[in-house]
Amino acid sequence: KHVPGDMREHKNLGFAAYKTERYDEAVSEFRKVLEKEPEDTEALFYLGLAEIKRNRLEDAKGYLVKALALEPRVSILIDLGYLCNRLGLFDDALKYLEQVRESEQDNVKAILNQGVTRYEMGELREAAQTFEQSLALSQEFAMPYYYLFMICTKQNDTEGATDWSRQAI
Repeated sequence: KHVPGDMREHKNLGFAAYKTERYDEAVSEFRKVLEKEPEDTEALFYLGLAEIKRNRLEDAKGYLVKALALEPRVSILIDLGYLCNRLGLFDDALKYLEQVRESEQDNVKAILNQGVTRYEMGELREAAQTFEQSLALSQEFAMPYYYLFMICTKQNDTEGATDWSRQAI
């Protein structure tokens, strides 16, 4: 017989397994939750994250898309943007990240992911602008410096590359 407490236990075991990088175990626990509660957004979200860690990107996308349909959250949109970028679905990545920016214009994680996506698309000027925008909001991430250095390098701008590496340090 199904008891709500059982699902809480499976979730807690899933969270613990995920946090300790035992992703196979996490997937197993969250799937048990979904057998009884197929619309559990939290279980779908963490299943998606665990599948990213296991490099099962298509499975991850399926779980995250279901979670987003049930509960449109910024964290899900950011992870979908990241995931679509990894899958080479750049237009989809930008679409998800733009949805974040509609509600949280200055979300640095969304901006950084947009920059990476534009870089991967070969849109170096737009990527550089995006990374510079992220730095105007926060200098806590090393990623913009790395990509700005790489963009300058690709454009044979030695002076710019040197400047960005100095700023990173």
